[in-house]
Order: sequence, then structure tokens, then C-alpha cells
Amino acid sequence: MAQPEPFHERLEVLPLYRERFCIAFPTGHRLEQQNRVSISDVADETYLRRINCEYRDYLADRLQEHGLAVRAGFQSEREDWIQMMVAAGLGVCFLPEFSPTIPGVRTQPVSEPEVAREVSLVSMAGRRFSPAVLAFTRAIRAYDWSPAPSGWGQAGKLA
Repeated sequence: MAQPEPFHERLEVLPLYRERFCIAFPTGHRLEQQNRVSISDVADETYLRRINCEYRDYLADRLQEHGLAVRAGFQSEREDWIQMMVAAGLGVCFLPEFSPTIPGVRTQPVSEPEVAREVSLVSMAGRRFSPAVLAFTRAIRAYDWSPAPSGWGQAGKLA
């Protein structure tokens, strides 16, 4: 899980990794030439809303702080639909840096301000786990979540 506000004290939280938010856009877009993009670069774009994004309100607040508004072109709960629309050139969206999965979606990290999230393993404190959940949590805890070498993506996949 990840969220902009602290987790409730009744939850056991194990931070796993940190990832930046990026602006996602189609191949050949004007933002492709920049190493980093400002949050203000979204203002002139049609914005594709990821309804289930846990940082949706947080990102909207950052835009509002900068006096910016976006033209919402479409919204969906389906991450793949939003990414397909980005790839088709129908707009841009904010995505965590390890989320793009659709060919033709390019990203640049958001700067001014940088926005990042910490992804954590979260469970109810003191809860007993089923054998399957226990095996899953052991695997998550045993995995090396440290940053991959330059040129490699998360979990050791060549970028």
C-alpha cells in the first residue's frame, strides 16, 4: 500500500521501496525531450484521471497550490485503459514510475515539486495470518527491495 498521509497506528507497516510520480505521455510528445517536467507542464494538457490513484487528491492539491487547473478528458478505474489512452495521444496522466506497462507510454519524473510515494507491506497489527498469507509476507520480507543498478528497472528487470 501507499498513501500520502500516515497509516493508522493499529496497522503494522513495513516500508519496501520509494518511487517517484511521473507525468505519462505518448511517444513523440513534447515532454519527451525534457529530463524532468514541472507539475505546471500538465496545465496545458488534457488530463486522464486514474480514479483509484491513492494520490489523486494529493496531486490535485499540488496543482491547485500552483494556481493550475487541468482539463479532465476522461477518467477510469482501469489503469490499463488510462495507459492505452495515453499511448493513443488522448492525454497525459500522473503515474508512479514503476507503473507504465503499455507500449508507447513514456514518462518523465515530476519536479517542482517532486512527488514520491513509499510502498509498504501493511497488515493489522497482531493478526494471525493464514499459511498462504504467511508465505507471501515472508517472501516480501526476504526480497531485496534496495534500488536496482542504473539502467535496470525495479526487481532487476532491464529497463
